[in-house]
Amino acid sequence: MENIDWSDWIIAGSAFITAVATGVLAYITRRYVRLTREMLEASYKPEVVIRLLSKGTANIQVAATESTYGPIIGLSVKNVGSGIARKIEFEADFSFYPCVHRSGLRDIYFLVNGIDRLAPGEEKESGSDFVVNQSRDPNQLQTTIKGTWEDSKGKKHCEDFHLNFADPDLPRE
Repeated sequence: MENIDWSDWIIAGSAFITAVATGVLAYITRRYVRLTREMLEASYKPEVVIRLLSKGTANIQVAATESTYGPIIGLSVKNVGSGIARKIEFEADFSFYPCVHRSGLRDIYFLVNGIDRLAPGEEKESGSDFVVNQSRDPNQLQTTIKGTWEDSKGKKHCEDFHLNFADPDLPRE
């Protein structure tokens, strides 16, 4: 019987196992780098939201002898994301007014002038509240505000906020 030289087979097998292990390690490393990049991007991404706040009710004089109650609603903008929002600007129908009085979106300073920056968790309130005239057509009590902002890397973000001033289930301040 002839002796078989196993050294060539051992070297070939070792090279094959090393190649497979290197491929698996490269795949795992690529996934780790991708996940790390996604986590890093999420760590500086701001998320701006506009919301309506219920602040109670007010007595509304409808006619000389008639009055009713209407909700008092405030407006706020908040950064609920984990990064700083910069150059926040809003586009809206500034002639929209849901109120008994003629005050409307044009009276809210941050909607008209924008906001330079909002830190994570920072919130700005309108400063002027709306006493909503619910006797109006509910479709006239809805509007959309488009918000745009930049993150710390200069990437632009955009979102439309649909606001319904006739909604009775608003969060309380």
